[in-house]
Amino acid sequence: MMQEYKDLLPVELAQKYYKFGQDVVSGRSGLNRVWTNQAWTEGIVKDSSIVICIELPEEYLTDLQAVLEEKGIFEVGRHLPLIKSKSAMVYVWSKDSYIPVHNDAIYSKAVTVYLNESWEYNDGGMFNWFDPNTQEWKNIEPRFNVAVVNDSGYSHGITPVKSSNNRITLQVFLNPIS
Repeated sequence: MMQEYKDLLPVELAQKYYKFGQDVVSGRSGLNRVWTNQAWTEGIVKDSSIVICIELPEEYLTDLQAVLEEKGIFEVGRHLPLIKSKSAMVYVWSKDSYIPVHNDAIYSKAVTVYLNESWEYNDGGMFNWFDPNTQEWKNIEPRFNVAVVNDSGYSHGITPVKSSNNRITLQVFLNPIS
């Protein structure tokens, strides 16, 4: 099922992740676990502009996992702890970046949290997903602190970002315990 959660994170935590993404892009963070979407498979990159991917440092993961547990998204005993899986990142989406239709079926859950406090429909970067029950495409607008949780491997994609402001998201891919 595809689920939308409003106000997933405490506002201060969402703002902290947003600032972290901005600090990394501007060179103020001193981190070196940064890569771009050019490391992804060709089918998921296509002709997208750069998406900067930033692994969250360990000190960010405890609070994040606690929130995901509280909301029933992270399941202790089912999912690898975030500190072990290293699968929580901030993505900084540049103008004309997007992701074509794909699924995240290799994960038990994929979570996207939108971190821009202001974002308009015409800025692009919309989350589109295919609902197999209704056989229709649906759209979720990236509003501040709204999360999309895909726990069914549904096909989805992101429309191109059209704003010159970076679109910043928190991405968490939950891995089952082997």
